[in-house]
Amino acid sequence: MYLSKINIKNFRAIDNLEVQFNKGITILTGENNVGKTAIMDALRLVTLHSSDFDALRITTDDFHNDSVAEAIEIHAEFQELSTSDEIGMFEALAFDKNGGVYAQINSVTTYSADSNKVKTRTSGGLATSANPVSSIYDYIDATYMKPLRDPAQSLKSSRFSYPAKYLNDKLSAAQKSDMEKLARSFNESLANEEGIMEAERLYNSVFSDIIGLQSTQDIKLIFNEPNFLRLVSDIKTKIDSKEYHLNGLGYNNILVIAFIIAAHKHILDRYKILIIEEPEAHLHPLMQRLLLTYLQKTVKSCDGNTQVIISTHSPVFASKAKVENVCHITRQPSAVRATSLFDIVNNKACDALHHLSDKQKRKLERFLDVTR
Repeated sequence: MYLSKINIKNFRAIDNLEVQFNKGITILTGENNVGKTAIMDALRLVTLHSSDFDALRITTDDFHNDSVAEAIEIHAEFQELSTSDEIGMFEALAFDKNGGVYAQINSVTTYSADSNKVKTRTSGGLATSANPVSSIYDYIDATYMKPLRDPAQSLKSSRFSYPAKYLNDKLSAAQKSDMEKLARSFNESLANEEGIMEAERLYNSVFSDIIGLQSTQDIKLIFNEPNFLRLVSDIKTKIDSKEYHLNGLGYNNILVIAFIIAAHKHILDRYKILIIEEPEAHLHPLMQRLLLTYLQKTVKSCDGNTQVIISTHSPVFASKAKVENVCHITRQPSAVRATSLFDIVNNKACDALHHLSDKQKRKLERFLDVTR
């Protein structure tokens, strides 16, 4: 299964737009302020559950030309469903005119003047007024990666850090219990250290002197509460024995991307989609090329159940990708437009464009390659 296209209406700079995606990787290119971020945010609306940390919250500012009279509509279509895909996406199934099965997720946002509130409703299939979908988000594993202006922020220790979330999702109850036992054992060993005991006696003595009577409350020094979530919240990331804040921005950017991809690696029975905005931030062109190559290999090795959609300003990403993986976004006076090079290569965009031979395709790729 893969996300084949998305239709966007009345959303920010977009009046009405259809964007087609490829299996595997699609790279969105275009100048600043043409609508790439709006497309990526539209993807967040239909692929992430509303309770997800990275889910988008719509406001009145998101309506096209500030016109709240018309609803914001996002419709995402998924093609080439396997039997397991049909089961997982059951609430979103629809049939085309030839009887073929596909899945469609709809997000409709309206504004109520009476309550002065914006309401977003998500549904499956062709009927946008149908019951809200629920179980399909157990089958879709979507991750959104925002532009990393300061990747060190994403590496700080917390219960929401990438390693903490991964360990919480991946480890069994028994493994979590074992970690708590280790922490408890460490605390017990720490409590018997003479230096710790001496400090505790001193603190208790001073504390009792201050309140003027023998305190019934005993001060103890421990490493941490032997609670799994507290333990993983304190996990720190190092490279070559150095704290992450001592690394360059580029390496920290790659480190965050590695954490995100690793979180998807262990999920085998679901459709996975990575929505990545401007991954080139702080990266040397060579590192950009290595990252793209890795993403291409990862998608190829996942038997068609993984999709990556990237927005970028980098000529390296755009030129090193296969020509059919590039979709160019432009903003014209009348509308925002999306032109897929896949359509041009395969003679789907316009009757005047002939099918390109392999030789012509290689020539086009060479022309687009910034290194040649």
